[in-house]
Amino acid sequence: MNDIANDTENFARAMRVLLALEGGASDHPADPGGYTKYGLASRWYPQVLGPGFDLGDAEALYRDRFWDRLRCPDMPWELAAVVFLQGVNQGRGTVAKRLQRALGGLVDDGAIGPATIGVVRQAEASERTEAVARDLIGRLHKRYAETANHGTFGRGWHNRLVAVQVAAFG
Repeated sequence: MNDIANDTENFARAMRVLLALEGGASDHPADPGGYTKYGLASRWYPQVLGPGFDLGDAEALYRDRFWDRLRCPDMPWELAAVVFLQGVNQGRGTVAKRLQRALGGLVDDGAIGPATIGVVRQAEASERTEAVARDLIGRLHKRYAETANHGTFGRGWHNRLVAVQVAAFG
């Protein structure tokens, strides 16, 4: 893994999917993140409110705060796509814990470190990557259903997971 050319290509591919899902700017009154631009909520990323904040800035944030921190370069595309796209939406810790549960045999501490990547590689070697990714998607569907504002955003979240599944598996 960690092939730089492949990593660059996979990140660009993931960003295309993300931007199709997140679009431009939104400011829904029920969204706890407040004003959102390129999928980045001003509550956590106040720099999106700045007039000069552009797509290049958003991509740099996504690369650093999500793609790299979630160790997506160390994963096959199927898992990297689900982990990245849902890490953005549900949070890094949430998606990491659900990945660890889907992989099995790990403490679900919410941090994707060497132990988690080791089990990802075992799954890849035994050709279980797609099964793990599909299990993870199921766990994320369940998480959405348990979320307080599911009534407002649930349909969109579930549609998002369908789009993520299509991106991951074709």
